[in-house]
Amino acid sequence: MKLTKPRILFKSVDYENMIKLGGIFSKSIVNNRLHLIYLKGDLGSGKTSFVRAMMRGLGVKENIPSPSFSIAEIYQTPQVEIIHIDLFRISSPEAWRSEEIRSYVEDDKNLVFLEWPDKASLLPKPNLFIELFWSNKNNASGPRNIKISGSRLYEFFTSVNCIDLKKVNYE
Repeated sequence: MKLTKPRILFKSVDYENMIKLGGIFSKSIVNNRLHLIYLKGDLGSGKTSFVRAMMRGLGVKENIPSPSFSIAEIYQTPQVEIIHIDLFRISSPEAWRSEEIRSYVEDDKNLVFLEWPDKASLLPKPNLFIELFWSNKNNASGPRNIKISGSRLYEFFTSVNCIDLKKVNYE
């Protein structure tokens, strides 16, 4: 018998509801002191938008650009320092180990959102792994599926406010 890793799947989530989910999840992320959250998905699937929604939920008011060109952006909140990393443009799978990026990933006092983890090698295990993919592969502007897994999934999801989840439309 093959055991599967626990995961949660939200199906057919449109953009507006994806943003709502990000805001709802942000509180659970901080309450559980999660440190490393990896996001995977095709180009344009909503990884950065989902991170923005979580960061807004954590109180970041400033402009939140995509870190595609800068690799890393840093934000300060009263609760935690947030590092948003995008590895799409790194030069090699080992390039994330540069002093700066490695120090962000290894410092468990930070909250790190890391996009494109599959571009790197030997990354530490994340607390949560969020995968965004199109509900219909032929409609890249339509709803997405959001799959969440990871070593801290149970803690994370048991502290999500279920009343807030009822405000989100998904299958």
